[in-house]
Amino acid sequence: MSGHSKWSKIKRSKGVADAKRGQIFTKLGREVSVAVREGGSDPESNFRLRLAIQKCRENNMPMDNVNSAIKRASGAAGGGGVSLDAATSGAIALPNNAEVYFFCQGNRVVFNRSVFQ
Repeated sequence: MSGHSKWSKIKRSKGVADAKRGQIFTKLGREVSVAVREGGSDPESNFRLRLAIQKCRENNMPMDNVNSAIKRASGAAGGGGVSLDAATSGAIALPNNAEVYFFCQGNRVVFNRSVFQ
């Protein structure tokens, strides 16, 4: 029967797992970039960067990816650095429901519009 081989099952499950890992790595890379922008590229003096690196290690993100995110954000990669803006917003929906939102966006115009809408 077509489509019922062992390799096709492995290929589908591996594709799903790789997509999830890619999304997690992207979020963690942005978190590292924001931490570097706010406090510098030294994990010893930047507590937020140290926590971001710890999260990366917990999610098995390769240290090459972490180091490249630090270089991009600090501007050492030669591209002038990534301009990521971060903000926090809160809302109260119901009497017992409070929500806090953390935003991270690369485009300042879209960022300001989406935060205040």
